[in-house]
Amino acid sequence: MNPTSTRTLIGHSYGSTVVATAARNHTLDLDALVGVASPGMRVSSADDLQLPVDGRVYAVTDTSGGKLNPFDGDPIHTISDGILTMRLGGDPTRSGFGAESFAVGDAGGHSLSGYIDPAPGSVAGTNFGYLVTGQFDRLE
Repeated sequence: MNPTSTRTLIGHSYGSTVVATAARNHTLDLDALVGVASPGMRVSSADDLQLPVDGRVYAVTDTSGGKLNPFDGDPIHTISDGILTMRLGGDPTRSGFGAESFAVGDAGGHSLSGYIDPAPGSVAGTNFGYLVTGQFDRLE
């Protein structure tokens, strides 16, 4: 592997639960771990993930409210009081979780394609481009 490459792991929806569980249970040599439209990452805070000291944790969701949201108390997926979600962990987009965020605008609901939209001028697509190329300081 190229030592100057950026190592970013992105999980969408329940995939964010999977990648965070891996990072909780194993030391992952990543520059960034990203939960996109996450229903929870099975940890109380970003500090519970085993990343390098300079590793970054991001949690993003679009402005349409189209993410799969067990935080509304859906009893099939979780038991929730709005802050602590018993099965999947707390909402990673809340400020107390400790994840960073960046703008994704209205990605059009829950579909991953809206978040990685390559269309010119797409704020989400532009920010994901910065993310995977390690240009963290350019994220909006």
